[in-house]
Amino acid sequence: MASGSKERPRETLRKYEILRGHGAVEGVLSRGKRFAGRYVHLFYLPAEEKKVAFLAARKYRKAVQRNRIKRLLREVYRKNKVLFPAGKWVFYGKFREPLPSYHQINQDVIELIGTLSLGEDKNDQ
Repeated sequence: MASGSKERPRETLRKYEILRGHGAVEGVLSRGKRFAGRYVHLFYLPAEEKKVAFLAARKYRKAVQRNRIKRLLREVYRKNKVLFPAGKWVFYGKFREPLPSYHQINQDVIELIGTLSLGEDKNDQ
């Protein structure tokens, strides 16, 4: 990059950022706060480090569809990860046919993050 220009933050999803293990994911799903959008349900559990998992509803019988949903969710998170506070996150894709576009899912997640930050502001007052 040219000197004097601002560098963009890296938009990567590193292996250490992924929430692994059935028990860890189940813990976030059962104890975490749920935010329901039109295409995505977000589950959030406060923690010191940022970890994330991506799930697709099993009602999609074909693995191709489930994998596409998870790919879209990963991309939305990767592009917007600076908006998410530290904690454990689970993205759960649950929508009807046809599958929504990246832009529809992205807009839904941005709106959900806006409700999350509004909820934190109300508790601070």
